[in-house]
Amino acid sequence: MAVPHFCNIGVLHTNLAGISDHANYAPCSLETLTTKGYQYWALGHVHNRQVLCRDPYIVYPGNIQGRHGKEQGEKSCELVNVSDSFAISLKTIPTSVVPWLEIDLDATTCSSAEEVYESLRNALTKQSAQQRDRVQALRLRIFGNTDAHLQLSRNPEQVRSEAISIANECGGGLLWVERVQIATLPKLDREALLLRDDPVGEVVRIAADLRRDSASLTGWNMVEELRKKLPTDLSEGGEPVAPDSAAVTAALQEAEALLLARLSALEPL
Repeated sequence: MAVPHFCNIGVLHTNLAGISDHANYAPCSLETLTTKGYQYWALGHVHNRQVLCRDPYIVYPGNIQGRHGKEQGEKSCELVNVSDSFAISLKTIPTSVVPWLEIDLDATTCSSAEEVYESLRNALTKQSAQQRDRVQALRLRIFGNTDAHLQLSRNPEQVRSEAISIANECGGGLLWVERVQIATLPKLDREALLLRDDPVGEVVRIAADLRRDSASLTGWNMVEELRKKLPTDLSEGGEPVAPDSAAVTAALQEAEALLLARLSALEPL
């Protein structure tokens, strides 16, 4: 319990119940901490800064450097000042050496890969102006229903190479592209495609049937087998592979787009 007439500070490595997707390590409740009579609780385990309570202060300061692409943005530590009357004030101090950032690029209005690259050049030029002479680790996500989809999806490695080249051009070596995700879809008249009596129509009909009952996708035997066979380093950690409904639905959408892109290379849609 708290010692009277002293500033009582608790340091606890815990996953406070119900606030994080982290492993449920040493769980406790907010009520338990607030009733201990302490003036400040410094919590560890969750890597996102969170001030959970101000009377008393219960704080996750987060970590001082993002370790991977899911720990995005500026990281920091907390300077805690305590007055003679035990009044507490916080000052957040930025500490990231290399911040992780995700840049979403909407390619909806682009009619070609070249237009996508020009949009990317504009986005990275703006990002470079904010970098404060630090290396930034970037994840690029290109999305949207676009006429450029076929060009982008045919050769993802070429898109990645172009993105890296543009980043070097715009950032003077301070923009590091860690990942490029092509999440575009072709501009399609799906109603017309559903009526086609050919492989294109078959792909669209199968995808439509699966999409209507997306929750059942996770019950597929192949998904269950994948879940069982995932090694620990993929099923856990900072970026776990989780074959849940959302992930399987996203994979379905990606597979449909890829098949239609391949088929349209043989015959325009």
